Amino acid sequence: MYIQLPPISFSIDNARGVRLSDAIRRDFSAFGDQDVQVMDVPGDKVTYVFEWPGYNTVRKQVNARRKHGVQSRNRIAQQIAKIVNKFIHEQHNYTSLGPQAGWRVGPGFIEFESVYLVELKRISDSTWVAKLAVLPPVIL
Repeated sequence: MYIQLPPISFSIDNARGVRLSDAIRRDFSAFGDQDVQVMDVPGDKVTYVFEWPGYNTVRKQVNARRKHGVQSRNRIAQQIAKIVNKFIHEQHNYTSLGPQAGWRVGPGFIEFESVYLVELKRISDSTWVAKLAVLPPVIL
C-alpha cells in the first residue's frame, strides 16, 4: 500500500540543493548529514523521474537494494547524478526545443556542472520525482 511521505530535501550549509557534479564524483564533504538513511525501498528497484523543459520525461529504474532496503541521501544523489549526466550527454545534440530553447543541454548551453538536486517526492511505492535546479554560470 502506498503511503504519502514528506519530500526528501537536499541542502548544503542551509542552502537548498546539492550539486550533482559533486555527487557523481562522490565528493560529499560539503553535504553535511547527507549520509543519514532516508529512503526505505520496499523492493529491489526504485524508479527516478524528472522533467526537463523541451525534452521527454526521463524515467530510470535502478537497483535500490541496500542493507535493510534503506538508502542515504548521498547514495540517492549519486544515483540521480548518473541519470542526469547520461541524459545531458545523450541529448546534447537535440535542437528541436521550440519555445523551450533556453533549456537546451550540453556544451555551451546548460551543462551538468550547473545542475542541482533540490528534493525528491514519492509518487508511488517505488517511484520518486526529482526536483532539479539550474544555476546560471558565473561570468568573470
